[in-house]
Amino acid sequence: MERGLPELENAWLWVAGSKEQPPEREERPLGKTPEEGRAPESWSRGWSRLLLNERERERRIHGLLFEDITAKKGVAGVSTSSELSATIAPTLVREDNDIGRRGTRAQIVDSSLRMSPLWPSIKKLRLTINMRALADPWFFEFLMRVGDGEGAIDGTFIRIPDDMSIPYTVKGKSKDDLIDAIFPSLQINGGSSDYIISRAILSTKNENVDEINDQLIDSGLPPHYLRLKIGCPIILLRNIDPSNGLCNGTRLICKGFQMNFIDAEIVVGHYAGKRVFLPRIPLCPSTDDMFPFKLKRKQFSVRLSFAMTINKAQGQTIQNVGVYLPESVFSHGQLYVALSRGISRENTKVLVKPVKDFTNEGVYISNVVYREVLHDI
Repeated sequence: MERGLPELENAWLWVAGSKEQPPEREERPLGKTPEEGRAPESWSRGWSRLLLNERERERRIHGLLFEDITAKKGVAGVSTSSELSATIAPTLVREDNDIGRRGTRAQIVDSSLRMSPLWPSIKKLRLTINMRALADPWFFEFLMRVGDGEGAIDGTFIRIPDDMSIPYTVKGKSKDDLIDAIFPSLQINGGSSDYIISRAILSTKNENVDEINDQLIDSGLPPHYLRLKIGCPIILLRNIDPSNGLCNGTRLICKGFQMNFIDAEIVVGHYAGKRVFLPRIPLCPSTDDMFPFKLKRKQFSVRLSFAMTINKAQGQTIQNVGVYLPESVFSHGQLYVALSRGISRENTKVLVKPVKDFTNEGVYISNVVYREVLHDI
């Protein structure tokens, strides 16, 4: 089946792999051919959106490949940045794909890297060692089975080992047990940056995250209020200054507060230990076409990160991780992403609200995996 727009795919293939200049191409307004007049305005708008979506999707994939090719100079089989080869870790297609609000299974599969026209030409160097779980081989094998969707019972459900699960009794008590397991003696150790940043609780939705963050900061305030304390962890929600480590998803510790900025310290990555000032910036809460106008306000682009969403945790290593699932995961690879942030079976705890009864005892959770994305990796 023909995918995308042939002209666009050819142009992108040239950018990715060819050293020759592209052929000259006649420029003409969108929705117009040499023989025909202008197409209806609705057609033009539709094609504009299609072209934009295709270009953005392929730009993101090409960016990933180009950065990976450049970074892998010196690896066997990758000699120059223009060579069309890359290290593609199977983890990339096991993890969650963010394609926008309410994406269907077909849209998620179509946006995956494996569906790129470049996929057959890519040299795959498969990684075989999980560096996070290096000290726990059983945990590594368990994560691989979760990522591949193996061992499912009654459709999509898998069993969580008893020593990794927090029994669900009453919602409030079970949640407190999870918090105590991940943040033991918080009142005593709360002043230690190493203690705070080495643990986090992950969940699927912002409302679940806010629930835990509010409890730990003891605020009880609505989400549009930002209540922080010195020593509490925060996470950036926008790219402010990437060249200095202030990227979307960066975790920091609050060190002080002024009228118009937050004094914080970066605690992860190459810039760990660097003190920075975070100002208020104009933010648009949504890029969707839900309203005929844009909502915009000036605020601090941070939120508490005792707990955070699974999507925000992608790419991070957390020594002590809790997974809070009052409802099942709903997207491909979400459970794998949540569990694989941890480093061992002992330091990973899962709280699941049962949604189904099973004959065998144990804790079961739905694991959403689209097998068609994992084919030929």
